[in-house]
Amino acid sequence: MSEKLILIWYRHDLRLHDHEALGQALKENAQIIPVYCFDPRQFAKTSFGFPKTGGFRAQFLLESVADLRNSFLQLGSNLVLRRGFPEEIIPSLARELKIYAVYFQGEATSEELAVEAALENALSPINVKVNRFWGTTLYHSEALPFDISQTPELFTKFRQSVEKTATVKDIVSTPKKLPKLPSMEVGKLPQLSDFGIELPKFDSRSVFSFEEEKL
Repeated sequence: MSEKLILIWYRHDLRLHDHEALGQALKENAQIIPVYCFDPRQFAKTSFGFPKTGGFRAQFLLESVADLRNSFLQLGSNLVLRRGFPEEIIPSLARELKIYAVYFQGEATSEELAVEAALENALSPINVKVNRFWGTTLYHSEALPFDISQTPELFTKFRQSVEKTATVKDIVSTPKKLPKLPSMEVGKLPQLSDFGIELPKFDSRSVFSFEEEKL
């Protein structure tokens, strides 16, 4: 295993399968450091006074992160958990661990893009490379037979264009084993109460019966 360390920043892409950032880092024979940050902005209120993340969504997020951590543990690694702003936490980890690069799945909306820009600005002075991957659509933008700005308004025209020339990328294989993390504090999974959120009350009439789990 190479001494090159690549930090994989997890966001909404809480999976091991078909994960291009993870797959590329492993192709480079790098030591990977998977990180998830519980950004306090996720649990703040909107300008209208409503919480961005309610009880059900927060519980689902915690269970998803717990499941991802368990997946990493089964492959010999772990998921590093932190609470705070990614643009502050990740550069700090980069300095501490002498990270070579940060890989992550890019997003498309304004708040997420602002965090990406802030992170890049923080990593640039310490010469840490950034590699953004796209993983939220069936077709990658570079495979389209037209520029994004020229995307057909009608789906039929879009379909007719892409089915003739565009190709869907192959699925990135799921790793069967991962290298151990270097000696470091991996962090604990927070509870709903840490964000000032109460456990949601489940209605017995619901079609989906969620079982409360101890995380």
